[in-house]
Amino acid sequence: TKTEYQEREKLSASNYNSWRDVRIILLEKDCWGIVQGTETPPARGATAKEVKDYRLKKSQAYSIIYLNTDVSHQPLISDTEDANQPGKR
Repeated sequence: TKTEYQEREKLSASNYNSWRDVRIILLEKDCWGIVQGTETPPARGATAKEVKDYRLKKSQAYSIIYLNTDVSHQPLISDTEDANQPGKR
Protein backbone atom coordinates (compact mmCIF):
# COMPACT_ATOMS: atom_id res chain seq x y z
CA THR A 1 0.00 0.00 0.00
CA LYS A 2 1.11 3.54 -0.63
CA THR A 3 1.80 5.83 2.27
CA GLU A 4 1.15 9.54 2.59
CA TYR A 5 4.57 10.54 1.31
CA GLN A 6 4.37 8.35 -1.80
CA GLU A 7 1.09 9.76 -3.05
CA ARG A 8 1.89 13.43 -3.39
CA GLU A 9 4.36 15.74 -5.02
CA LYS A 10 7.38 16.48 -2.84
CA LEU A 11 7.87 19.99 -1.48
CA SER A 12 10.01 22.11 -3.79
CA ALA A 13 10.64 25.80 -4.30
CA SER A 14 7.73 26.08 -6.73
CA ASN A 15 4.86 24.13 -5.16
CA TYR A 16 4.37 25.22 -1.56
CA ASN A 17 0.68 26.06 -2.02
CA SER A 18 -0.21 22.56 -3.19
CA TRP A 19 2.17 20.88 -0.73
CA ARG A 20 0.65 22.51 2.31
CA ASP A 21 -2.01 19.79 2.13
CA VAL A 22 0.51 17.83 4.21
CA ARG A 23 -0.96 19.81 7.11
CA ILE A 24 -4.06 17.65 6.73
CA ILE A 25 -1.96 14.51 7.17
CA LEU A 26 -0.38 16.02 10.27
CA LEU A 27 -3.83 16.87 11.63
CA GLU A 28 -5.13 13.38 10.87
CA LYS A 29 -2.15 11.81 12.66
CA ASP A 30 -2.68 14.21 15.61
CA CYS A 31 0.78 15.72 15.04
CA TRP A 32 -0.11 19.29 14.08
CA GLY A 33 0.33 20.55 17.65
CA ILE A 34 3.91 19.28 17.58
CA VAL A 35 4.64 21.23 14.38
CA GLN A 36 2.95 24.38 15.69
CA GLY A 37 4.77 24.12 19.01
CA THR A 38 1.49 24.16 20.92
CA GLU A 39 1.91 20.60 22.17
CA THR A 40 4.72 20.64 24.68
CA PRO A 41 6.74 17.76 26.09
CA PRO A 42 5.17 15.93 29.02
CA ALA A 43 5.73 17.54 32.39
CA ARG A 44 8.18 16.14 34.87
CA GLY A 45 6.61 13.14 36.54
CA ALA A 46 4.65 12.13 33.44
CA THR A 47 4.03 8.44 32.93
CA ALA A 48 6.26 6.39 30.66
CA LYS A 49 3.31 6.04 28.28
CA GLU A 50 2.83 9.82 28.07
CA VAL A 51 6.52 10.29 27.28
CA LYS A 52 6.47 7.50 24.70
CA ASP A 53 3.32 8.86 23.04
CA TYR A 54 4.82 12.35 22.79
CA ARG A 55 8.04 11.02 21.29
CA LEU A 56 6.06 8.96 18.78
CA LYS A 57 4.04 12.00 17.68
CA LYS A 58 7.22 14.05 17.39
CA SER A 59 8.86 11.36 15.25
CA GLN A 60 5.77 10.97 13.09
CA ALA A 61 5.53 14.71 12.47
CA TYR A 62 9.17 14.97 11.44
CA SER A 63 8.93 11.88 9.24
CA ILE A 64 5.85 13.17 7.43
CA ILE A 65 7.53 16.50 6.73
CA TYR A 66 10.88 15.00 5.72
CA LEU A 67 9.43 12.33 3.45
CA ASN A 68 7.19 14.89 1.74
CA THR A 69 10.14 17.17 0.98
CA ASP A 70 12.03 17.04 -2.31
CA VAL A 71 15.44 15.40 -2.01
CA SER A 72 17.09 18.70 -2.99
CA HIS A 73 15.64 20.34 0.14
CA GLN A 74 16.06 17.46 2.60
CA PRO A 75 19.59 18.51 3.62
CA LEU A 76 18.07 21.71 5.03
CA ILE A 77 16.11 19.71 7.60
CA SER A 78 18.16 16.54 7.96
CA ASP A 79 20.17 17.78 10.94
CA THR A 80 17.17 17.86 13.28
CA GLU A 81 14.32 15.63 14.35
CA ASP A 82 12.30 18.53 15.70
CA ALA A 83 9.29 19.04 13.44
CA ASN A 84 8.59 22.56 14.66
CA GLN A 85 12.16 23.77 14.12
CA PRO A 86 13.37 22.25 10.83
CA GLY A 87 16.84 23.38 9.91
CA LYS A 88 17.52 24.93 13.31
CA ARG A 89 20.93 23.95 14.63
